[in-house]
Formats: sequence, structure tokens, C-alpha cells
Amino acid sequence: MITNKKIKISVPEKLGLSEESFEESWETVKYAVDHIYSDDMADLSFEQVYKTIYTIVLNKKGPILYNRLKDYLIQKLALLRETIVKDNTHDYEFLGTMARLWDVECHCFKITGDLMMYMDKVYCKPNRCMEVYDMCLDLFRIEILQKCSSSLISALISDIERIRNLGSVDSEHTSLWKVLIGMMETLHDNRDSFFLTDFEPVLITATEEYYNKAIDIELLTPIESLEKIRKLRQFESMLDSSFLNVDSHNKLKTVLENVLIWGKLSDIIEDLTHEAMVISNGKLLQEIYDLSSEEKYRVTVIESIKSYINKNAINIPFNEGNRKKGQNAITWSSEIVELYRSQHSFLESIDFGSVRLNNLTGDVSNAILGDVFSMYFSKEGALPSEYLSTYVDHCMKRTKEKDAEIVKIKQDLLDSTKLIGLLTEKDIFEKIYKKQLSRRLLQQRSLVEIEKWMVQMIKKVLGTFFTSKLEIMLRDISLSSEMYQAFQHSTTNSIEYLSFAPQVLTRTSWPFQSTNPIDEGISLPPRMSQILAGFEGYYSLKYKERVLKWAHHLSVIEIGCQFNSGYYEISFSVYAGVIFLLFEDYEELTLGEIYELTHIPIDDVKSLVMSMSTIPRCKILKKSSSSGNMKFSVNYFFSSPNRKVKVPVIACPLPSQKSDNLATASSVDTYDNEIVMELSAIIVRIMKTEGKLSHQQLLERTTKRTQSRLSLTPSIFKRSIQLLIEKEYIQRNADDPSYYHYLS
Repeated sequence: MITNKKIKISVPEKLGLSEESFEESWETVKYAVDHIYSDDMADLSFEQVYKTIYTIVLNKKGPILYNRLKDYLIQKLALLRETIVKDNTHDYEFLGTMARLWDVECHCFKITGDLMMYMDKVYCKPNRCMEVYDMCLDLFRIEILQKCSSSLISALISDIERIRNLGSVDSEHTSLWKVLIGMMETLHDNRDSFFLTDFEPVLITATEEYYNKAIDIELLTPIESLEKIRKLRQFESMLDSSFLNVDSHNKLKTVLENVLIWGKLSDIIEDLTHEAMVISNGKLLQEIYDLSSEEKYRVTVIESIKSYINKNAINIPFNEGNRKKGQNAITWSSEIVELYRSQHSFLESIDFGSVRLNNLTGDVSNAILGDVFSMYFSKEGALPSEYLSTYVDHCMKRTKEKDAEIVKIKQDLLDSTKLIGLLTEKDIFEKIYKKQLSRRLLQQRSLVEIEKWMVQMIKKVLGTFFTSKLEIMLRDISLSSEMYQAFQHSTTNSIEYLSFAPQVLTRTSWPFQSTNPIDEGISLPPRMSQILAGFEGYYSLKYKERVLKWAHHLSVIEIGCQFNSGYYEISFSVYAGVIFLLFEDYEELTLGEIYELTHIPIDDVKSLVMSMSTIPRCKILKKSSSSGNMKFSVNYFFSSPNRKVKVPVIACPLPSQKSDNLATASSVDTYDNEIVMELSAIIVRIMKTEGKLSHQQLLERTTKRTQSRLSLTPSIFKRSIQLLIEKEYIQRNADDPSYYHYLS
């Protein structure tokens, strides 16, 4: 019986040279090897065998002994090989026999090597021969492993696939495999281990073929396919880790990824991702995403996520018709904001790792949403800008409602700012937003505190350049409120039954023409004229170098009136209010008489009077015909379900033929002028830095600075250049007019 007890051999003290021939000495060594192989070493004198080997080597017979031992071991291994191959036909039995043989031979090799340690030291190392133990291993590789390799590899692969089919790891089998894999890794040739050169390539190929046949996704739903693949990968990982080294385990992981992920799931990744997102299953989406750590795969999943969100965005209808356009804008914006909010919340639960998306790293969920919505907005042109601005306007007006949920409204506004930052046509949004903000501020349709907060939120996504004038507009309103309180306490505000709330606006910051030709010639009621004159005096004392110009076309007047059905507070434009106040002194008036009393152009009088006498919800005047003349009077039978009544405000009445030339001369495209001024400031900063630039160079640098918020047109650029030349900020080069110089 083989024992693992360590054998100790003493070095002989006397070595007297024996008369026996080498053949007799070899018989002693051979006898020892036979007993080692037969596990019959009880009567074997290791000291005598060691002394014999020592004597042979000392007498320069080492090469003969080395070769004789090698030949004899070859014979023994050949006999063992023939017995193993002949007597074992069952795969698992063959594997067991090979494992036991390896264990026995290693033990024999170790004892034989210990006996030959003197020859190793004196003969093998100086002559660069394999030490005896290593020679024995190499002979085992040549005589057993290589010549039985086909049977061994076939049996091992068959047994592995048998366990795969059972779907349960058998520790008895895996322990046996581990012994055989260890044998293959131990035995080397000049290239590498037998495992790497002969077995591992076969194992990889067999694994690839097995899993190619293991699943047919055409017979399964996407979710079923994922579940099947998940189970296969988990089982294979558990199986491989029980008998393979880490490197080989990772190689098989790659094989499974190529076969199951790229080969099987690649065609249904989009469907699978969409299904996970439809049911908002973050755990499922995370599992899909984590199937492979390759960036190529993860980008594929991310693109599938983007396609799902984009499909949902496209399915939200714009309803571009003019009828109910405001409601259409609010409905579309509400749905698009909710889509962004829900997808952002969902994607935040996914761990995307450090994947690189569009050459950017960082918050992947924000990058995904940014890509989807910016691309979507770019395809839809100006409508998203217009609709989102209208939606913000709607939210702001809700802040004045009694039951307003301020926290929810602020959340809606905050989510909308994230989308505003993704708009392509930011300049269009800016133009519309300014106009809507101006109406809300002047008509007090929102809370100023929320307006200021919103401007700060927009500033974070669009920058100071965008919000500078919005901040001035809000500052004007705040200063006007302070000025109104101071004016109320002054002696000039002493007119009974009249409340006056002035708003002093900076002309260059508000998005409309600051004056109207009608304002200069209109005749106001005495009480109104008196209080306006009082405020002008108060203002001129406070700000001596400033000049006030009244913009009645932007103002609102509220008049309380008692009708037969009750008392109503009616909101007018100043022009309509002036006309209605005439009926304090007159019972009936014709259009011509109204014109003579107010100096409002006759066409505008017609428009304003008709709005007060024909629109059902604000029919406060009635008309009658006498001798061919149309006369108007107060309709005391007017009634309304609401105490507060609003007569449609005409922000800028249509100019009549008489005022047409004046209006045309004084009207300017305010938006273009604002762009010219802002563009001029950018050009000055560029020229101040560069000093000298050609026209093309300046155009390129200016375009780069402004591309994030507006489309620079040649006409606007030319106007800005001309303005700066006139104001002597820059000048053309005298020798080459295509170059500009900065004038410090």
C-alpha cells in the first residue's frame, strides 16, 4: 500500500569502490524501482540503493544510469497505458482511472526522485538535464497523456456536457475534473501546459457549440429568453468555478457572452428593453444592462432606452390648429414634462456605471434624456419653444389662484426648465417668454417671488446672457412697488375714489415698443390727468435726469359700476376705460363724438366700442340707431355670473389711416434691436481680446459664442458691425477694409 510517509536517506560514511559491474548495480536500482511501483517497500533498503546510485555516479556512470532509468520508466508507462485504454470504455470510469493513475505515478516519481537526488546534483544540473522527478513527469506526458489525449479530452468534454444537461453541479464529478485539469496544467512541453495547448481550446469550442444549441429564442418571448439565459449563465459560472482556474473561467464567460448575448439576445435587446420600461421594472432593466460589461453592449441598451423615450415623445400630439392653441400648448407641454419627469425618476434607479456616451462621462441618465429631447425638439422646429413658454405662463398664472398648490407648481416649473435647456430654438423661447412675462408682471397675474425664482432656474440652464433683461424687468416691478408706496404717502396723491399704481419700466429691457402715437394725443379724464401730472412731478424731483413717457397702451384700468343686476368691477385697457368713463357725463354718444372727446383715432374707437357692445360676456354698452346715426349708451341690464369682468385688452390698437404714418415711423422690431445690442456687446469683448480680426474670423468667433442660444444671420451681424463703427468701438483697416481694429 502506498504511503505518504516521508523517507529519510542517510549519506553513506564509506564508499569503498565495489567490484560489481554496472549491470549488477543497475539490477539493484531496477529492483528498487519495481518495488516502488508495486508498493512493496517494507524490505527495501533505501540506504543500500542510495549508496549504489552514489557509487555509479561517482564512477562517471551517471549518463548510463540516467538513460537506463528513462528507458525502463518508458516501458512501465507504456504497459500502464495499454492496460488503461484497453480495459476502460466508459467515459467516467476512464476519467477515474486516469486520475488514480496520476496520483499513484506522482507518488512513485517523488520517491524515485528522492533516491536519485545525488545524481540530480552531480550529473543533471551540471549537464543541464531534467532532474529525475521532472523527467518522470515529462515521460508521463509523452507516454500516457499525449497518447491517451484524444480519449481523455473526449471523455472529459462528454462528462461536462452530461452535467450541463442535468443542470445540477455534481461535486464528485467536478472534484475528478479538477484533479485531471491540475494534471494537464502541471505537464508542460516546450510551448506551454497541456491544458492550454490541447484541452482549453477544445473546451471553449465545445462550450460554444453546446450553448448555440441550448436555447432557441424564436420559441420564447423576450422575457422568457432573458430568464433562460440568466439561468444558463448562472449555472455555467457555478460549474466552471468548481474546477477551472480564474483565467479559463473568464474565457468561458466571454464565450457565453458572445453566444448568448450577442448571438441570441442581440436581435431582441430593443424589444426586451422596451418591455422593461413599459412596466417600469427597474430591476429587470438593470439585469438587462448588466448582462455584459462591454461598452459596446451597454451603449446598445442605452440606445434602446433612448428609442423608447423618443417613441413616447413622438406619440404626444402637437395639435397645431389655431383653435384652442393655448390649451393645446398646455396639454402637450404637461405630457412632455410628465414624460421627462417619469423617465428621469425611473432612470435614476439604474446604475449605468462609467459608460461613455457621446464622448461624455458623468450622469448617464441626464445624458440619455438630454440626447432624446434635444433631438426631438430639433426636429419639431419652433413649436416646442412656443409651447413650453406658454406652459410656463400657465403655471405662473396658477400661482395667483386661491387654492394654488405652490409646491407642485414649482416642481412643474423646475422640470420644465430642464427641458428649456434642451431647446434648439432658444431665441424663439426667449422672445415669447419675455412677452408673456411682461404681461404677467404688468397685469399682476402671478406671484413676483415665484417669477424671480423661475428666472434663477432658467439662468442655471441658459446662463446670465439670457436672463439679464428678465432680471431688469423684475427689478423694475420691485422698484415700482416701492415707489408706489412712497407716492401714496406723498401730498400729491389726494384724489378721492381713485387708486393709482404706476409701474416705471426700463425701455430697453421690455419686449415691446415703449410708446404709441395714440398716447401722445389722447385726452384723458380730468382726474386721471391730474394724478398723472402729480406723479410726474414726484418722479422728476426724485430722478432729475430721467424723463417719463406714458405707455397707455400697456396699462389697465379697473372701474366699479352699479348695474341693475348688481355691482361689478370691470377691467379695461386704458383706451376702452377712457371711452366708458365718458358715460358719466353723457347718456348717449356717437362714434364721432367719442372721437372728438378722446382724440382716439376713429378706427380704434370703432374697435373698442364694438368690443364693449357686442361680446356677450362684457356687453356693458348698448347701441341704438336714430336718423341713421349709431349711438351708444350704458347697458344697465348687463349681468354676469362673476363680479369681476374683463373687457378684452387690446395691447396695441390697430392704427388708423391718420396715425398710420406715425405708427410706421415709430415702430421698430424690438426683438431684432435687442439682438443687435447683445451681439454688439459680444463683438466688443471679442475685439478687445483679439485687437485685430478679419471679417470672416470675427464672424466665426461670434457665431461660436452665440450658437447655443440663437441663429446668427448676416443682416443682424452687419447691423451690429455698422453700429459699432458708428459709435467708434471698432474701425476698418485703411489698407484692407476686410479687417477690423478695436479702438481702446
